[in-house]
Amino acid sequence: MISNDTKVIDNEVTSYWDGIEVQSCSSVELTENRISTALADSSGIAVVGGSNIIVEMNNITRSGTGIRLQGTAESTFSKNRISNCTTGVSLEEIQLTDVPAGPPMACTISDNTLFGCSFRFDLWSPAGFNQEIIGNTVDGHEVGYVYNRTGEAIDGSQYGQLTLAVCEDVEVTGAVYTGQSSALSVLFCSDVEISDVTLIDNDVGIQIRSSSQTTLYSVHALSNNIGIHLEGATDTYVYRCQVQGNGYGLFMEDAFDTAVYGCEAWGNYLSAVIIGSHSSVIEGNYIHHNEYGLHLLRTNYAFVIGNTISHNAYTGVLLNRASEGNTIYGNSIGWNGINAICTGTDNQW
Repeated sequence: MISNDTKVIDNEVTSYWDGIEVQSCSSVELTENRISTALADSSGIAVVGGSNIIVEMNNITRSGTGIRLQGTAESTFSKNRISNCTTGVSLEEIQLTDVPAGPPMACTISDNTLFGCSFRFDLWSPAGFNQEIIGNTVDGHEVGYVYNRTGEAIDGSQYGQLTLAVCEDVEVTGAVYTGQSSALSVLFCSDVEISDVTLIDNDVGIQIRSSSQTTLYSVHALSNNIGIHLEGATDTYVYRCQVQGNGYGLFMEDAFDTAVYGCEAWGNYLSAVIIGSHSSVIEGNYIHHNEYGLHLLRTNYAFVIGNTISHNAYTGVLLNRASEGNTIYGNSIGWNGINAICTGTDNQW
């Protein structure tokens, strides 16, 4: 633990838990330290609360998270080298210690070099994204951070990771993202269109959180933990996308009024899991050769229309008891381990 008005310079730190933790302090400098930790949920450097912290030119490796920020204000993180961590830099809002919950505010994160890890934004309010994030690289490619912008067309191929936060009327095209925590994120945005994007071997390929009127077209998600994740989104349109070989192909949580049309899902463990995503439309998709097909959980008044759901090892279509008022018709369902399971009420087949 560090106290106020402290400088920690040129140390070798090998720790079982967090390497260096700065909690509710001000005017602290951490410079040119070499840090590694042992646990998957540990941090090389954790800055929680406080203000005016400088974290500069440190070398952090083999930690769960390289640098973790929560609740700190007007702090600077620059020219650090972070490698072989699960997450490179994590901005968080949920309370970590005795410091009250809240996002980092007005911090500068610049010119950091990340290898084998990337940025993660566990932030749940738009205010938490008001940071200056510039000049960082991940695996030799620029980290794209687009905040509070309107009416832009972005060539996604210039970035190794891309985050859109609090944006409106933005188009992203032509990118390949590989091996990131969350490769392409759309957070608290409206009217965003993403097309011709390939996502390979990421924790999350595309994350759409608390955003409206997002369109995904011609997206190919391959071998990710989650291919496409919709979380608290509304009026999302997923059109002619392919999800292949993922843990979750399409994962929808509380994503109301979503339309999934003309997509193909194959070789996934769970091809499409739809939770609490009321009034959505799943139409004209080909769901085949997955472990599990289409799951509707705690979802009401959805339409499942004209899909081909076949050759899934365990289940084709499953509606749990908390799903009601859904309409499933005109589908071709066959050659699955169990073609259909429905324990909900007032669902029409």
